[in-house]
Amino acid sequence: MRRALSIVVVIVMLAVGASAQSVEIQPPRELRPLSAEDVLSAVSIASGPLSFSPDGRSITYVVQDPRRTKALGPSSGRMMSENGVPISALGTDIWLTDTGSGVSSNFTKGHGNNWSPCWSPDGTKVAFYSDRTGAPRLWLYERSTGESRQLSAVIVRPSDGDIPQWIDHGTRILTKILPEGESLPGANALLESQPSDRSRVYPDSVVTIYRANDHPQNDAGNPSELSQNMFTRARRSDLALIQVGNGAAETIAHGFRPAWYSASPNGSVVAFAHAKGQRQGNNYRNVFDLMLVEAGGKATRNVASDIPSSGDDSFLASFSPDGQWISYITLPADGPADCVLIDVRDGAQRQAARLPHPDFANQYHAPHWGADSKALYFIVNSHEIWRVPVDLGVAQKIAAVTSYTIAGIVPPGTSLTNSYWSPDQGRSMVVQGVDQAGQGVFLKIDLETGVVTSLIAADQSFGGSWNLLVGSPDGASIIYGSEDPGHSLELWTADTGFRHSKQLSQLNPQLGRYVYGHSKVVQWLSADGELLRGALLLPSGYTEDRKYPLVVFVYPGNQGSEVSNRFGLFGFAPYFNMQLLATRGYAVLYPDCPVHPGTIMQDVAKAVLPGVNKIIELGIADPARLGVIGESFGGYATLSLIVQTRRFKAAIMYAGLGNLISSYGEMGDDGSSYLIGVWENNSRTRFGSPWIAREKYLENSPVLFLDRVETPLLIVHGSKDFAVAPFLADEIFVDLRRLGKTVVYAKYEGEGHAINSYHNQLDFVGRMVAWLDEYLKTN
Repeated sequence: MRRALSIVVVIVMLAVGASAQSVEIQPPRELRPLSAEDVLSAVSIASGPLSFSPDGRSITYVVQDPRRTKALGPSSGRMMSENGVPISALGTDIWLTDTGSGVSSNFTKGHGNNWSPCWSPDGTKVAFYSDRTGAPRLWLYERSTGESRQLSAVIVRPSDGDIPQWIDHGTRILTKILPEGESLPGANALLESQPSDRSRVYPDSVVTIYRANDHPQNDAGNPSELSQNMFTRARRSDLALIQVGNGAAETIAHGFRPAWYSASPNGSVVAFAHAKGQRQGNNYRNVFDLMLVEAGGKATRNVASDIPSSGDDSFLASFSPDGQWISYITLPADGPADCVLIDVRDGAQRQAARLPHPDFANQYHAPHWGADSKALYFIVNSHEIWRVPVDLGVAQKIAAVTSYTIAGIVPPGTSLTNSYWSPDQGRSMVVQGVDQAGQGVFLKIDLETGVVTSLIAADQSFGGSWNLLVGSPDGASIIYGSEDPGHSLELWTADTGFRHSKQLSQLNPQLGRYVYGHSKVVQWLSADGELLRGALLLPSGYTEDRKYPLVVFVYPGNQGSEVSNRFGLFGFAPYFNMQLLATRGYAVLYPDCPVHPGTIMQDVAKAVLPGVNKIIELGIADPARLGVIGESFGGYATLSLIVQTRRFKAAIMYAGLGNLISSYGEMGDDGSSYLIGVWENNSRTRFGSPWIAREKYLENSPVLFLDRVETPLLIVHGSKDFAVAPFLADEIFVDLRRLGKTVVYAKYEGEGHAINSYHNQLDFVGRMVAWLDEYLKTN
């Protein structure tokens, strides 16, 4: 359910509101419950580029204020607001921080939504998107004057993560714009659900017709075997070059849906991946064409057709620094994820590495290039770094770090080329990750010898949800996000040896008033004898002479132990900040929860219940006061647990489901089904269809075992959830009510897979705490 999770991430990210700041001394902390208002109104760094100015003296980044983010209401399933702002950019501003003094300023000052900053090559300007004049347009910030101006009247149409790109020595900017000849309302209407046919036969009747065997039309108006879901439709835009001098726009590609786009480093060629749609309506079977177009506006060339995606609707590609090659990740029907090279000169393509080679899924990163364009680098299996020399075409393992999980490679902070940053002219790279004790680490890897040097290992978590890491242009320092159980995410800077570090930002001083719970990593053996770990967050004010109520936060396939030093453990939704519970006297366990295709329901119990036993054996948890919470796939896991054990005295299922067969057949208004791909193709499930794996669907559907439930259950769901349709929660409530079980259902009107409205978030936190208090704190 990576796409569902990514939407959760997109909708709930937070940020900032003042005009200037510097780090200040905090007052003494107090031992009291963390205020929901303080958490939910907190500001944080949003998705988007963290980048150095070319001179290395300043950094820009995007921040987001939840108090300025309005609920999208019935349109919450859409990818853009009514005026064309990606939902990830609502409530955003752009901040600039002096890396020497640490002084920061909000140069967009809350005027509309502002996102995707990109420095000009000479460092005098920052291009960014803003809707302060009513619709998204391209703006420029002048560093010398501190003023911003609208560059062009053309309405831009960026998707989530798109960035304006400077080319031709800073004289033009490549961007996506509203398709030629279309109005903003007309383009938005195309994003709405589009069933096969909606017709009116009689004056007062409207009927929607869905046809299974009629193929939808492609962009040329011809029948196609591919369907388009809302993610595909949201890509629809033209590519254009906007003159910095006069704001004139030149369209260079019309009638496409660019999922990824980039100009070559010399600006002569623009490449983009056209999102064609999904095979058999399966959201995990997206197909792309890779196109090239001369920056002068000549006709497009299709250099690779029908490329299968690497797992969802994203296209992972990058130019080599010399501009000769385009590399991209693809997922064949059989075999490991592959990397393909396109020669920009003639469009010829070949596999980067001959088989056998490892899976190049690369943790959802595009291939990393060396600065000399001679080799590609990959993270493999989260523990290894591999290299593929372009001229040899053979995959080579450089280093294995079995005691660490690698989360990301530090990139250069001034380049849109997906290369690695090096403190020594390319001889080594720096990676960020976590060790088995839950400590955040930075490691330097010598690319010739494979020697791994630990630069820092600390009771901190580095990078945050968005892997906030960049290296300076001079190779002397790194900017990174850092947090720990008692401190929310902030930006820090350090020298390359991490001997000296300094905090650069202070986004949420109100969160510094509390005494928080500490965390540690515990380990146990699963029911099958597998060594597992988990992040245990202790109650604030913890003493060893007491036993505490324990809440398990569960998500199948996740390694909870790796987030033990995150502020609040779960970083993707503020209303699931587990310090809300720790400061109210609860211990919280976020366990590793490995699952295997075909035995998910049983695997959850085999992983989680021995972990609960371990916390009881340590004398921390009261065995009579156990609770469990899960969201999305974790909501399914919550239901799976309470049909297999009566040990939990309270449970909360958020955006979850219990019937795999029903979920396989869920359908949106446009006829698409999100969960077909989840059950057929997701690596954690991979059941196949219900007709092939009938028994697996039945055995792993907790809805068929609801008569065993003795745990009071709070069900929470959004009425516009596009990923897990609300009827899947409805049936759990109806069935439990029919069985006479204790169940309450909170359905939030207009909310999607995440709760977006600030006031609905407050309501949910209140209900969550009250539910747990009722069953775990009263005798």
